[in-house]
Amino acid sequence: MPHEVELPKWPRLMVRGRNVRPEQADLVILRTTSFPGGLTCSERKVNSLLRRTFGITTEPYSAEWLKQWERAAVDVGALDLQYIYNDQLASYSASGAHGWMSWGGQVFTSGMSLLSKHPTVGEVTDDWRNIAHAFPFLHLTAQLVAEEWNDAFDRVERYRPLVAWTVANGAVELHGDPGDPLFGPPGETEVELLDRRYAKGLPKEQNVSQRRLRAAVERCRRRAEMGQ
Repeated sequence: MPHEVELPKWPRLMVRGRNVRPEQADLVILRTTSFPGGLTCSERKVNSLLRRTFGITTEPYSAEWLKQWERAAVDVGALDLQYIYNDQLASYSASGAHGWMSWGGQVFTSGMSLLSKHPTVGEVTDDWRNIAHAFPFLHLTAQLVAEEWNDAFDRVERYRPLVAWTVANGAVELHGDPGDPLFGPPGETEVELLDRRYAKGLPKEQNVSQRRLRAAVERCRRRAEMGQ
């Protein structure tokens, strides 16, 4: 039974689905962002923009700072998620800003980590159920896979599917058979991947304009006020 599948500490998430409109992408990205602890990155201009946009007025990491970010999450209707998220607003990741939803509305990731370690199938299913209910316009297939490395442990040789879901029309289906991997491994070593990723400089920790971000926040706030 799929609910009984034991997942590794850090399975990889793959997602493929229908594109959505940019205004729908705004809703998904903001409401699946992880707000606890506040949104920060190493770029001072980005941090300043985020504080102004979300109305954060206190010094970082104080008790009041945490309260203000908690309020900001409520204001945009952020979902209570444990594992499935988008990291497009301010990311410390070596990959830069990333997620399974892009600002252009592409529903896609060929492999990203989850928000927390040691997930269970039931917990991840609950996340997808919350996402499906909040965004009934989504049509996607999601899959968790385990990475299988070569003997030198410098390249992923294959992905082993563990569990898969279909999200559509506000509902979630957990599949008994996870099927074939949605995507194959890149075929490069970790060093080769990093060289290619940084060939044009460090990835951006945020890749949305100030105008677009402010419009997205206001759109989410209006919908949250209406209870949508």
